[in-house]
Amino acid sequence: MTRFFQATVSLVVVLTAAVTNVQAQGEVPQGEIRVAVLDMQSALDNYYRTEQEKAKIEALAERRKAVFEALKAEIDAAKPNVEKLQKEATDSSLSSSKREEAETAFKKAAVELVARERRLLYLRRKASVEIATAHKEMEVTLVREIKDQISDIVPTLDVDIVFDKSFLPKAKKLILHASPNVTDVTAAVVGALNQKAAVQP
Repeated sequence: MTRFFQATVSLVVVLTAAVTNVQAQGEVPQGEIRVAVLDMQSALDNYYRTEQEKAKIEALAERRKAVFEALKAEIDAAKPNVEKLQKEATDSSLSSSKREEAETAFKKAAVELVARERRLLYLRRKASVEIATAHKEMEVTLVREIKDQISDIVPTLDVDIVFDKSFLPKAKKLILHASPNVTDVTAAVVGALNQKAAVQP
């Protein structure tokens, strides 16, 4: 059982217990707990800031790619010279002084080439972590903004509980049936979020 599934089971158990307790106390008539759903994935896909943040990450990736390509070009340009010096260092047709000169130059060039290759590998790994972190931070930020919007809009919708219908089905289909009376607030939340686009600087 995944941690997400365990957390979702726990959430449903807590909510079910809370609903049962409220009904038992007579605060809300039986069967009148008002439930709504929101498709978080759809909200993320359609929120205007998602495209803005994705564009920033893509721009970052392009900048890193340009650095990689420049360094790779340096490596490719250096390899023929390293190979040439290596051959000269072992070429018996050349004088010993020429071979020694070539060997010294070869060792220096080989060290520089290896250093460039290691730097390229390091930069690629670093960029991979950087971009993955940027994606994670983007999702956390946007989900928080959507949740804040849910908190703002739910009081106007006459509902008690909002479930995320995009994730629960992946958690072993904990919600097996939803009647047509269940309100989907995805469009309302995305609409309210995207109204803010007009006032962006």
